[in-house]
Amino acid sequence: MTEIHGPLSVIGAAAGEAITAHSSLTPDQKTAHYVSYSAGALGWCFYLAPRAFADTTSTMIWAAVGTVALLSLIAALRAASGQRSPLAMLWRLLFGGGCAALLWYRVYPDWGAAAVFLLKGCYIGWLAMNAARFVLATGLGQGNARRIIERELRRQNAPLRRARPHNPNLW
Repeated sequence: MTEIHGPLSVIGAAAGEAITAHSSLTPDQKTAHYVSYSAGALGWCFYLAPRAFADTTSTMIWAAVGTVALLSLIAALRAASGQRSPLAMLWRLLFGGGCAALLWYRVYPDWGAAAVFLLKGCYIGWLAMNAARFVLATGLGQGNARRIIERELRRQNAPLRRARPHNPNLW
């Protein structure tokens, strides 16, 4: 625990502890976090899509964030390697169902339009995160292990080719 001297050191200490906690995770846990963050960003992009086409600048920002989130989600799902977890699948289904129920029944506090707007986005982001983590827990995005191993063995055992003979006329 770091010593806190003022309001900015509170933010710095919290950020430092979060970075330290993230760096101590295993590679599979880091990949699961990347999947969650990317899916959450895609959920927010989906939610903000009708508002993004108001002008050119917001459309470009929306497209850039959506593209980066989609590419990082695909990369993280392909990099994921872990065992299938029935308990994780169950929890992700329950959390995702809870988010869907909150959206369906419009469970929002009476704090105004801005709070409703932000909560809808959070619900959609959480729903997307849980759906992506469910796919990760089922192992659907990982591919067939036998194909992956055979492809790696073919790559490592590629036949050697002769080098091209030196052509003295080139120099």
